Amino acid sequence: MRNNRLIKQSALALGFIGVTALFAQEKMYIHKSNKETLGAPLAKADSIYFSADGANMLLALTDSTAQFPVSAVDSVSFGEDSDIIYITYIGNQVSIVNPLAFEGVQVQATGADVVINSTLEKDLINYHISGTTEDGSLKIYSVKKFNLKLNGVAISNPDGPAINIQSGKNAYIELLTGTTSVLSDGTTYATAPLNAEDEEEDQDAALFSEGDLKFSGSGNLTVNAIGTKKHAIASDDEIEILSGNITIAKSQKDGIHGKSGGGLSRVAIRNKLVYFIRLRNKPLRTSKKPLPRRYGKGFFENQLSVLFFSFIRFKYSVGVSPITFLK
Repeated sequence: MRNNRLIKQSALALGFIGVTALFAQEKMYIHKSNKETLGAPLAKADSIYFSADGANMLLALTDSTAQFPVSAVDSVSFGEDSDIIYITYIGNQVSIVNPLAFEGVQVQATGADVVINSTLEKDLINYHISGTTEDGSLKIYSVKKFNLKLNGVAISNPDGPAINIQSGKNAYIELLTGTTSVLSDGTTYATAPLNAEDEEEDQDAALFSEGDLKFSGSGNLTVNAIGTKKHAIASDDEIEILSGNITIAKSQKDGIHGKSGGGLSRVAIRNKLVYFIRLRNKPLRTSKKPLPRRYGKGFFENQLSVLFFSFIRFKYSVGVSPITFLK
């Protein structure tokens, strides 16, 4: 066992010395046995050394020192810088590639429940989400606006939202071409943790955000919201759908619910044929004729009436889906 540890130590140390000396790489990537890869800027890396008993590898950076059990490190590699964080759900596990791990972006997984906490003062970090889990979730805290790229991900969370964005900054959600992502919540939500104001965090929908939600891309998104008194997609600010195919398969409250002050919900939709279908066989009050051309936002005033502008045509019927957006 000790000989194996010494061999591993030597390989890690020699790899660090050799590669940094020969190549002008930007990042060192530490590949851990728990399917997590962490990136450290080589400009900040001073050295790799080991604890006296040889059990731990220590990475000395200019502003901190990180420690890893040698047994938990598979290998070290070197490569280019990146602002794309890959999160792949694999059943009850998650694979994480985080090039910004030592620059203010923490990604932690407990089972398949993932929490991102970004304090990095950089706009539009990219989070690439894929894979499948029937007992997982994604929660995001961020001080800056960011991109969330859904690449055929299927997240079911039996006790809360599938995606919960606890950031007041804009979340740009891209539905990647040729993919279908599916988000599902649970009937009963677990008690939410307390926020900085000592109040329970909001978790009002299968896909919820404190800030603006802006959808784009040519892929598909299906939302199954069975949470008691919960929406399918909700924001405590505005929702804008630039493109993409969004299907609300189930919802106990609003299919899409935004807020814009004055008790109104604001949703903007561009270049879409929109079908509004109410649960409980009660269609929304809508217009079957195209509304006048006018630049503006769409407003939901409770669940019973709706008014939209910008080339939106309306149809209604009865069924189980509160709202379906189709091309």
